[in-house]
Amino acid sequence: MSETKPIIVKAMTLSAQDSSKSGSSMNDGGAGLTQVSLQLIVVPDGQSLDGYIYLEQAQKAKSPLTLPDLGALLTVNAAKLLNLEPGSKGLAEDDLHQGHSVTIADITNNYTGNSLYMTQSAYESAFNADGASNRHGSDEQSFKTNACLIKLKGDDQMKIATAKDLEQDETVPSVVSNQQLKEDFTSNYAIVKVLGFRRGEVHSYVNKETFMLTMPGIALGLPVGWGLTYPMVGMIKMPGIHFEVQTSPLGWLIVGFLALVFALAVMLITNRSLDRIDMVESLKSSE
Repeated sequence: MSETKPIIVKAMTLSAQDSSKSGSSMNDGGAGLTQVSLQLIVVPDGQSLDGYIYLEQAQKAKSPLTLPDLGALLTVNAAKLLNLEPGSKGLAEDDLHQGHSVTIADITNNYTGNSLYMTQSAYESAFNADGASNRHGSDEQSFKTNACLIKLKGDDQMKIATAKDLEQDETVPSVVSNQQLKEDFTSNYAIVKVLGFRRGEVHSYVNKETFMLTMPGIALGLPVGWGLTYPMVGMIKMPGIHFEVQTSPLGWLIVGFLALVFALAVMLITNRSLDRIDMVESLKSSE
């Protein structure tokens, strides 16, 4: 069982067009970049992204957002980098280097990547405002979707099978499946078990990698942390308050010990997960 939502996905670059409205609350901590690469996601009129992509305000209230009839929703990282806020105007440039003015209706939270969300009406209004499509003799740009969001229902095996079916479809250029990544991970360690590795050897196979990353991290992190402590604390200047930096070898030993304890805790949790891997089920074909 699956639900699909056809959408338009395009690669864009966004820059600030109206500098008079930049420089208030959203620009705190911004890097002041001139351009940001992002994905333009367009949803047909009368539909929403509910159940597929959760949109919420990038404010303390974090109230849910809906796609506006006019303008676009911009992810918070791009807004901070370009010093944009609700009401600002951005210049979206497509792969043909044609610029289109887009009004930022609101800012939405997003923790990886940057996106610009629009409805069909808002998309056609913004991207036909300069008459780019009218040069081809049409008054309106035909709305042709080029991607779709899929919400799969059922167990992991059913979801993996559906993803593999889509991979074999010539009309689908690429498929990303979280369940497939999980299956590949468990299959690798199931093979190790089938080859005759004992329980402790399987744990050692994984923990050795964790340990080899943890020890150099502690050895390099302690001197780097010590070197950054003094200049970073020295940057803190408050009226009436003086910060005296004092460090001792014992303090750095405690920091290294806590990092090692955390790594050991991760190893114990990983060992329990490895013990629960079923060799037969993990090596079965999803078909």
